[in-house]
Amino acid sequence: MSLPTALTSCSPNYFTAKPIEMRSALAMITNASDLLRRLLESNHSIIAGRMAGAMRIIGRDQIANNIIETMRAAGHTVNENDPFEDKSAIIFHTREASPCWSKSIRRN
Repeated sequence: MSLPTALTSCSPNYFTAKPIEMRSALAMITNASDLLRRLLESNHSIIAGRMAGAMRIIGRDQIANNIIETMRAAGHTVNENDPFEDKSAIIFHTREASPCWSKSIRRN
């Protein structure tokens, strides 16, 4: 099972029972396209709201916005909601490019 499929298959209770695992799994998603494919195929507007809320909570605002905008453009009513009961002490950031890698590109 792919990660987007697994995430969209989780019930709201899983987010409260396993918040660290869910935040970690969500942080591995780098763009909304794989989640959206699953959400649009099955017309999951409630799950889309949960995914958008969860992404926003971990600092992935662009992914959250893409989910909401795309679902609404497809004619779905999406209400974003935070599926977590607690606030995370961990701040999730996207990974930055290595300075070594950046230098090698500048030389070429």
